[in-house]
Amino acid sequence: MYEDLRSFRNRVVHGPLAEVPESDILLHTEKLKRLVDYLEGAPYIRYLSTLSKDRLLIEADDLISETLYEIIQSDAFSSAMAETNASDFVVDGYEIRDSELRDDELIINLAYTASGQQDEDRMYSGDTIRGKAVAVVNGFRDVHYAEVTAAVYLAPL
Repeated sequence: MYEDLRSFRNRVVHGPLAEVPESDILLHTEKLKRLVDYLEGAPYIRYLSTLSKDRLLIEADDLISETLYEIIQSDAFSSAMAETNASDFVVDGYEIRDSELRDDELIINLAYTASGQQDEDRMYSGDTIRGKAVAVVNGFRDVHYAEVTAAVYLAPL
């Protein structure tokens, strides 16, 4: 990241007199902010450490609701989805089971349910997937999903 910022700076300062697109400036400004945050020790985790247990749960819920779509992109979910004759899956609901604030990350364990649209021309083989996931939140508020499980759920007849 540092090398990219340095290179951009050099292009702006020492390059030809061409107009630099505003989008490039905004992108590199955001990268610079993230680099400064990193060098200062990832302030988001420090912020989380000041919250009460209830407020931390609300913050965790906000993070999950903003990034749920990433579960559908996991290999485990894709494998379960391939067992169905449904498509256009969305995560319908989730439940945060617990969370743990560590020195450099927030760990959130959750269960989820997703549903898709059944292809009416094909035999029904499920349109609901249930699973669990661990959301890992770093000091920059980035969320990564790990340990995703997924299984097709067939409702009892």
